[in-house]
Amino acid sequence: MKRVDWSEYQSFWTHGSLHEAIAEKNDARVASLIASGVDMNRTERGMTALHVACERWNVEAVRQLVSNGANLDAPGPGGWTPLALAVARSTQKGTEIIEILVAAGADPDKASDSGETPRSVARALDANTLSSVQKALEM
Repeated sequence: MKRVDWSEYQSFWTHGSLHEAIAEKNDARVASLIASGVDMNRTERGMTALHVACERWNVEAVRQLVSNGANLDAPGPGGWTPLALAVARSTQKGTEIIEILVAAGADPDKASDSGETPRSVARALDANTLSSVQKALEM
């Protein structure tokens, strides 16, 4: 299974951008930018704001983006969706973001460029994490 090296996408966001505010977990700035009409689906370094929120495990930003209409299934680097990224991060973080995305309609079967889906990414997790992630994907 090919993995995307997300480390190269974790820094150097444009100063003042939604991506930067999310990466810094500046929820007030995120809310202000969204309220001002910023394009939530604009990509920076190949990632949407929702990708960054999932990668940084910024639950509040995920909630704000989802409730304001962010594209749930936008492809990022390697074609990974925010949900696939959240599933990959769940080993360390849990399932809260997965549950939010699935409840909002994110597609657990949307394939990446290499054919991976959030479900197939989940199958590669350890047994304890796999069980809770599978439950979240079936919501």
